[in-house]
Amino acid sequence: MVRARVARRLGDLRESKAPGLLIDRLGREEDDGVRQEILVALEVINTEKPQGNSYDAELTTRRMTAEEKEALTSALAQMAREDLPDSLRARTGEWLEVMAEDRTVKARSLVLKADLGGGGGLARRAGVGARQQERQL
Repeated sequence: MVRARVARRLGDLRESKAPGLLIDRLGREEDDGVRQEILVALEVINTEKPQGNSYDAELTTRRMTAEEKEALTSALAQMAREDLPDSLRARTGEWLEVMAEDRTVKARSLVLKADLGGGGGLARRAGVGARQQERQL
């Protein structure tokens, strides 16, 4: 019970080091109640308030380092293979969706950068080809 209260308090404080500490503990924790509180604390830390008039808050991974994201994904995947209470299973699934979305956004960004790089090369080659044609005229 003490570990669960500590996890909740870390979430409330929103300290920059808290996600790393919570994720590290999540990977080693066996008590389902504590794991639930760790995921709740991570939600508190990583929920961004909406802009404008929207009431929908967004759960994001922007405040986590790449190492923290990898460790959290690993811990969540391990938990998903376990027999969990329904509420913890649901929260684990929600976090896995957030982590998958994070990877999808990153992959999409890399693809777009690659397309732009390739497109720039095509444009340069097209420019060279056009100049060569002008010289021939």
